[in-house]
Amino acid sequence: MNYKVMKDGKAVLGFISSIILVIIAFVLVTNHIRYWVLFSVTSMIVLTLSLRRADKIMKNN
Repeated sequence: MNYKVMKDGKAVLGFISSIILVIIAFVLVTNHIRYWVLFSVTSMIVLTLSLRRADKIMKNN
């Protein structure tokens, strides 16, 4: 990634949040708790929004 994207706090926070949500989903799957689907879908949405923001930052500069 470019330094401009890494410097943006919201984009980095979105990427980190997405990774954490996937880890939580994995833990829930291993414990046979059905809420893992919610965390997986939320992770995909957060990742999509973060990638859109990163794309917008790259296109503006």
